Amino acid sequence: MRKLGFGAVLSCGVLVLGCEVPLDTPPEDPAGDERFGRAAPRCTVEGSVPIGFSLDYPEGTYLIAADAGQGVPLEPDAEPCTALGGILSGETPVVPLLELTEQELEQGVETPDGYEMQLVPRSGLVADGVGYVFYEKLLARGLFDVLRIGVGVARLPFGAPAERLEVGRYASEPTLLWIDSRPGRASSAVLGDDGFAYVYTTVTEDWARVAYVARVPIDSIADASAYEYRSDDDEWEDSFDAARPLLVGMASLSVIKLASLDRYAFVFPGFLSNSVYGKIADTPLGPFGDTTLLFQGESPEELWISNVAAHGLFGVGSERRFLASYFTDPEKSPAGIRFVDVALR
Repeated sequence: MRKLGFGAVLSCGVLVLGCEVPLDTPPEDPAGDERFGRAAPRCTVEGSVPIGFSLDYPEGTYLIAADAGQGVPLEPDAEPCTALGGILSGETPVVPLLELTEQELEQGVETPDGYEMQLVPRSGLVADGVGYVFYEKLLARGLFDVLRIGVGVARLPFGAPAERLEVGRYASEPTLLWIDSRPGRASSAVLGDDGFAYVYTTVTEDWARVAYVARVPIDSIADASAYEYRSDDDEWEDSFDAARPLLVGMASLSVIKLASLDRYAFVFPGFLSNSVYGKIADTPLGPFGDTTLLFQGESPEELWISNVAAHGLFGVGSERRFLASYFTDPEKSPAGIRFVDVALR
């Protein structure tokens, strides 16, 4: 048993392991959730434009290229591959989302040993037509050399740059909700039917991958003191030190509302594999259906697929299916984003 950074105690372990099945084969695990149906490739976008997540507005869909810190506003019912292909050709405009303050720019000049200060969008949601994005502030020097500073929130109008919100929790970092890695990187967020925003984070410690959840009234999204954390006795506490794990066994997590089922989909990659799995929940907190293999991603030349995300957009959100995406760089086919349609029963 080990005690993690939130004060939770759990045994080591993983939820799922990868298994090799064709992409167009329905899940064969007898313990799988029968509400998931067949998965089939939809399209591929060649190039290095991994999509972190997407937000649905009344005006259309805002695709967020997280690592690039850019947004791509799309009209309703837009075809994702056509739109993203336009980015690579220069035909589709992109919007820089987050700007450093003058003080941060001055601090960036003073960062040691070649580190670059960055603001990276991690997740977001839309409530009553108003978008919000959670972003991570960090110092980076290469892909694996990253110093994490903390997480903030910004208001994000459709097709426009984000407005970083003042939080005031930390005198040295007035725009951040949380500093360091506590409570994590806000890897996904969803609006519940109860008017709360639910924010998820995945924490890696040794071989344990653990997902936690916080909630906040949507009207108080920039008030750090309004966030609550689910405790061991299923009560909501005002300190993340009291938080308990929501799920165990995923390195990343993408959560969306399934309008056609009035349920929530939790989508995540398998542990050290190219498999993508899903769980359906009645609420943003569960109870959860069985873990189900959705599809097997195309293996990259090195390591595993990345940027796994679920999207309730592109005209499929109200149908009995949803769209998933991931990034891969295979040895014998072009690198890029693969979009996959996942049917719902």
